Amino acid sequence: GKTALGLRVWDTMRTIDYIRSRPELMAQGLGCLGLSGGGMSTLWASALACVFTGGLSVMLWRESRR
Repeated sequence: GKTALGLRVWDTMRTIDYIRSRPELMAQGLGCLGLSGGGMSTLWASALACVFTGGLSVMLWRESRR
């Protein structure tokens, strides 16, 4: 089956392909940044794509105390 995370990572990897195909863009210095769900997508896309020169994944954990 397909997962939401898998679809987001697939979209990210297709975006990378598009960016690398454009001659006016500097694809050799490609980075990725994500926050929360985007951070998880960044983590997996960085591991699978192997084209980023840098990546930052920010995931927050907050404990609610009442």
